[in-house]
Amino acid sequence: YDDCYPLANGNAQAIYSIEYRNLVNLDFVAYLFADTGYAANSGVDVVNLLDKYQVGKGVGVLFNVPGLGPIRLDFGLDDLGESRIHFNVGHAF
Repeated sequence: YDDCYPLANGNAQAIYSIEYRNLVNLDFVAYLFADTGYAANSGVDVVNLLDKYQVGKGVGVLFNVPGLGPIRLDFGLDDLGESRIHFNVGHAF
């Protein structure tokens, strides 16, 4: 989802992630992931809006670069059918 999409903005957030990782070798990992969450203006709203949680899912690769650390490249799809690519340096969690 776009960072300005309404579910990404609010004073209270609930975010859940799960990954299935396949270690190809010590420097390369491929994985599948699913994320769900919602943001609201209060913690009570987050709990009461379970039916409004959005789901993103996709695939990714992680390269361990000596001296720099892990580099992640994710390709994800949202419930709206839009795709997005994310690039990260470092561990997600």
